Amino acid sequence: IGEKVFEKFHLVKEIILPDGLETIGSKAFAKCEALEKINIPSSVKNIYSYAFYGCRGLKQLYLPSSLTMIGDHCFTDTRFETINIPDSVDCIEQYAFENSHIKEITIPESVKTLGEGVLYHCVELEKVTVKGQNIKLPDRFCSNDGALKTFDLSNVKSIGDDAFYACKSLELAKIPKNVEFIGTEAFARTGSIKNLVIESAVALNQPVRNIFNSSNIESVKINIPDDSIETKIPEKMFFRCRQLKDVTFTGDTSKLKYIDMYAFAETDLAEINIPEGVISIGPYAFNKCTLLQRVNFPNSLTSIWAYAFAGCGLSEIDLSENVSDLGTGCFSDCAELKTVELNKNISYIPSECFTRCKKLKT
Repeated sequence: IGEKVFEKFHLVKEIILPDGLETIGSKAFAKCEALEKINIPSSVKNIYSYAFYGCRGLKQLYLPSSLTMIGDHCFTDTRFETINIPDSVDCIEQYAFENSHIKEITIPESVKTLGEGVLYHCVELEKVTVKGQNIKLPDRFCSNDGALKTFDLSNVKSIGDDAFYACKSLELAKIPKNVEFIGTEAFARTGSIKNLVIESAVALNQPVRNIFNSSNIESVKINIPDDSIETKIPEKMFFRCRQLKDVTFTGDTSKLKYIDMYAFAETDLAEINIPEGVISIGPYAFNKCTLLQRVNFPNSLTSIWAYAFAGCGLSEIDLSENVSDLGTGCFSDCAELKTVELNKNISYIPSECFTRCKKLKT
């Protein structure tokens, strides 16, 4: 069937396709809004882009075991709740099920190409199973899916940008060691991740940011495995996680070397023990943590960058003996700050370092 052959046939309710058919072309049945039933014969190998786009009357659809490819936006804006993906399929292109009403889907191990946003904005999606090993979840994999509560990461190698962005019901408990990459904003604006354990130090050591930005996380335990490489807390990892109250570090914490800019800025932390091994705290790392009253600085620390603790609730600061570099305004606007103990290695106090610390006495 060629492109657009039945596009916008608004009154058609049922279509019977002939045996021997191998291809359903782009937009072949797009916008057939009254279509309720169609048989796809066991000879069909490829269903191309937008083939069933906007077929809102379809209540169910069975895909044959001959099928190898599902094109981009193929089932976008459809209303069926379940669909079978046969083991013959090796490619599901981008946004194939975008804005559909699917509640449950299993992606078989045979699928080698999984396109961006394949389950984007499926607001009724409750369960997703991806079979196989070393799975790479694409960008925007199932972002903005309101009903998805759990997802098994035990066989996942990488998580793309925005993969679970704004999945408000997702109750993730752990990022396991097998995850080697977490993309920008992968779990940003999630609403139900409360207590999280992170075991993948490799995933943290990537040039990404905003991984959990503006989510509702309350506590985080970051476990650094003994065989880990040197790692960091990435830029804006927990930025504006306004319910985050507790962060602990376990395992071989000596491998953690950097806390990047805005990593914990604007959270509700009251206390944090920065582990031995950290040598640098980046710009704005704890900026505007207004409830932060106590920070234990490790002896390994040498640099605190600009505005790192500006606007915090600190009442006293005792810098470790190896700190030698302070950034502009690093402790400015700490309204409750009363005492500061510097060390002999600090030869220069930069501008605005303690600006507007009105209670500072010694």
